[in-house]
Amino acid sequence: HEGENVAWDQSGKYSTFLYAQRVSKILASHSPKEPIFIYVAFQAVHTPLQSPKEYIYRYRSMGNVARRKYAAMVTCMDEAVKNITWALKKYGYYDNSVIVFSTDNGGQTFSGGSNWPLRGRKGTYWEGGVRGIGFVHSPLIKRKRRTSWALVHITDWYPTLVSLARGNLSNVPGLDGYNVWPAISEGKESPRTEILHNIDPLYNHAKYGSLEDGFGIWNTAVQASIRVGEWKLLTGDPGYSDWIPPQTLTNFPGSW
Repeated sequence: HEGENVAWDQSGKYSTFLYAQRVSKILASHSPKEPIFIYVAFQAVHTPLQSPKEYIYRYRSMGNVARRKYAAMVTCMDEAVKNITWALKKYGYYDNSVIVFSTDNGGQTFSGGSNWPLRGRKGTYWEGGVRGIGFVHSPLIKRKRRTSWALVHITDWYPTLVSLARGNLSNVPGLDGYNVWPAISEGKESPRTEILHNIDPLYNHAKYGSLEDGFGIWNTAVQASIRVGEWKLLTGDPGYSDWIPPQTLTNFPGSW
């Protein structure tokens, strides 16, 4: 869509490149002196696994066809992120910008994804299903080129970005998130110590588990997951629990 209208003239174009081009046009027509927030929700990497053929050809040596297409889609997305970053520099935004790249869940191993060495897959409560990879890039970051192990939840992005923009959060009651910018930019300890992944009271048919097993406090048949510090508690059926090796480890049973 272009606003409220169906963009028929864009039919047949690859959405990853189309979205990046649209961002470039927005940046070209906006003033870098005025604040701007851009949310880019790529359809990659997701099913259906599709990309321009020339990108798939680069990975022709991969035996698993789904993984081959998946890698091609990632490459297209990488190029799109590069082009958006280039546009930020070209039009004068870059020096005062923060780029947040994140996924919404773990990879789907049925469709070329890999979460190795984490356990599980998309749709499960294991770390392979709920831990999202990502990065934050900005000239404003004091400690660069490092890996942060700070605990961050999606609800933390709102207060973090508002605080970065010098906004006022005092009139927003009941926020679940924290400002994690000091943890990201300076390596300080994250203010977040726990994550409630989910409680699904409608899914309470696990083979093992009962209110009695939960000492009358909690029905352990209910599908739920919570993390506190380095510990994680799962009840009910947390989903497929195996480790799925990447394609390169050909000696492992069930590998690609």
